[in-house]
Amino acid sequence: MENTSYLIQSSSITIISATFILVISQILNNFVFAALKEFQIIKGKISYNLVYTSNLYGLVDGNSKKKDLIKTVNDGAIELRKIACQLIEIHQTIPFKNIFIFLNIIPSAQIVKTASGNLIGLSNLLFDADPWESKNEKYIEIKNLLNIL
Repeated sequence: MENTSYLIQSSSITIISATFILVISQILNNFVFAALKEFQIIKGKISYNLVYTSNLYGLVDGNSKKKDLIKTVNDGAIELRKIACQLIEIHQTIPFKNIFIFLNIIPSAQIVKTASGNLIGLSNLLFDADPWESKNEKYIEIKNLLNIL
């Protein structure tokens, strides 16, 4: 009888412990790790957009008459602005942000703001007639700030 009581108590503790571990792991996975993964995805999108829009600089200026080319450049500028906003948005949703910043897993809010500002600056430079020096500075700074290829 005593042995049966011990087995039931031991089994109950094991089931409660396993349930607790499952709940904690689901919370971490759904709230913490999902946000970190989304931040890595946005960094990939930024890298993609930097390469994708790099051939659009200097093609048109504010006085250009080529409608289809203006639309293409404008679409690139809009995409850079969207990704700049998404970078800040996703960074704001990461829980325990200060711990991850301290561990150098994610950049600080100031670095994210600077990178976002540079992305918006790049979108503005798409319609500049001679954007090369400013474009290269912003491009390199974004890559260095966010540690992307």
